[in-house]
Amino acid sequence: MKKSFLVAVLLGTFACNTTHNATSETQTDSFKNIKSLTLKSDCPREANCTIELMKNKKIAYSKDGIGMLSPNLKDSDSTHVIKYEFNKNQDEKMMDGQYREEVLFEIPVNKKELQLNNKALSTVNFTYGRFCFCKGSAGYFKVHEGSLNLKNGKLTINFENNQVPQIIKSIVADYEF
Repeated sequence: MKKSFLVAVLLGTFACNTTHNATSETQTDSFKNIKSLTLKSDCPREANCTIELMKNKKIAYSKDGIGMLSPNLKDSDSTHVIKYEFNKNQDEKMMDGQYREEVLFEIPVNKKELQLNNKALSTVNFTYGRFCFCKGSAGYFKVHEGSLNLKNGKLTINFENNQVPQIIKSIVADYEF
């Protein structure tokens, strides 16, 4: 009888400990705990490219006076925002010669990986921005064609906005917890 009781107590102790470790590991490896992003994709020589993690933010959209999309960052406990920026080096002699592209999207903090394709990109508010002196083809646009993968420490994006010309069509970065 004493042996049965001892075995039951030991099994209960180990079972509780195993559950606790699994829970801790899940919380540690979720996107909530991303510490850094490192851009790995090549940037054209005539430009500067950056990637930034904005913790505890979400994207809220509004429209300006002419109906153009405008993303605004708001505080959030459930998402982080990743922003990629491509800035083409400007010729000092040219007025209005600046050119910039942006990619913005949210990642849910409670997940460990994310794989989205095409229309599912809307679930993370995937947005492409083009800014230049190019009348009628500048501003922010929602993206519905492409893929977004965050898995095993690697971020891979391939997309087409199909609304305005774009230079950046793929992004690769590493992330660490």
